[in-house]
Amino acid sequence: MTFADVTLPQLVQGLAVACFFMPLTTITLSGLPAHRMASASSLFNFLRTLAGSVGTSLTTFMWYNREAVHHTQLTEYINPYNPISPKFLPSNESIWFK
Repeated sequence: MTFADVTLPQLVQGLAVACFFMPLTTITLSGLPAHRMASASSLFNFLRTLAGSVGTSLTTFMWYNREAVHHTQLTEYINPYNPISPKFLPSNESIWFK
């Protein structure tokens, strides 16, 4: 993995986030009187941060739960009593344990 493999997706993601949030903020705050702009802007930023935190928490929670499900499914099939496992595991050992 090269430096460009890591930085290019991050650059695209950063550009996309900026192109998404700037129009969203403009639309949200348009039509407000000047004396309410500061309060509306702070409330909008708070709610945006809160929604992002909730979304991150839910994604992490779902990922963790699905990991347990997939682990259980794998251990049901990959065990010493399955006739395919003794043939499959040694042939892929060189890929997994480098």
